[in-house]
Amino acid sequence: MLKYVRHSRGMLVSTDVIYKEDVIKGNKAKKKEAKNKLKVTVDNIDFDADTESINYMSAVLSRANGTILEKLAKDSKLTMADAYNDVYSSTIKWKCADNIVREVTISTIAKALDEALGAIANIIGI
Repeated sequence: MLKYVRHSRGMLVSTDVIYKEDVIKGNKAKKKEAKNKLKVTVDNIDFDADTESINYMSAVLSRANGTILEKLAKDSKLTMADAYNDVYSSTIKWKCADNIVREVTISTIAKALDEALGAIANIIGI
């Protein structure tokens, strides 16, 4: 957290930035800790489900969807279903919650993202 402190030196006033650690108490602290340690299991694979991992999953799916659109633009005979199945059945390497890198499908990443967002919603009470 940034804290701004003003120092008066005669007629001049300057603003210095002081970095101060956030202090979170009570229920808010419990929710923050729970979100940082969150994990979900999809297809017998444990995935981290913290905010950073959710961002990575979202980026992968965004790129996958872009790839689908590229395939459709290049091949007018290709159906949306075929493009989707082709991209979402492809695999990528993913570092899982147990710190082991595994080959997982884009579809598995999509399921993990759905589970992670649901778990976060349960923690924050949506």
